[in-house]
Amino acid sequence: MNIVDTGPQGAAMRRYFGTTVTPMTFEQWIANISRIIAQGSRRWLSGSHNLHSLYLLGRCAPFREFYERCNDCYVDGTPVRLLLAGCGIGTRANQRFSLMDHFPDLLQHAESNDWSLFYLGSAENVVNQARENIAREYPRLRVQFHKGYEIDATSLVATINACRPDLLLVGMGMPRQEQWLVEHLDE
Repeated sequence: MNIVDTGPQGAAMRRYFGTTVTPMTFEQWIANISRIIAQGSRRWLSGSHNLHSLYLLGRCAPFREFYERCNDCYVDGTPVRLLLAGCGIGTRANQRFSLMDHFPDLLQHAESNDWSLFYLGSAENVVNQARENIAREYPRLRVQFHKGYEIDATSLVATINACRPDLLLVGMGMPRQEQWLVEHLDE
């Protein structure tokens, strides 16, 4: 374990398993994202690690590049937390959360803070159902949706840039989502 940098609000980014991790809770993560958006920053890459991501790190170069470019990387997976605990890393350093467990909290926070979101991922029927559900539950939320499969990357990047979302959420499954971000992040 090596401290490699200072992450959001002084949280130590530490190197575990050949990658960096920024231990934090969902509340800390949402506070960091709020600060970044309030500062007008348009480029912050937040990732998460679970057991599958640790496995893929050694097998996929674009996947590794994604994690090298992350500004923060929280623990999303009890097995990773348990591995850290097994290595003697205390509970403050191995905090975890799953964004999917807190997705309603994220949407509520985004709606009450007037953030704009862009969600890229899932099949078209899932995107359509999500659009209906979110419009009903969060009527003031500014959100755009785009299916995550069979996409024209050039026009999609142009659409995302035109929307200028405060938060881009990419949910295409691992490692496809990480590879897509690495390929298009600079655009």
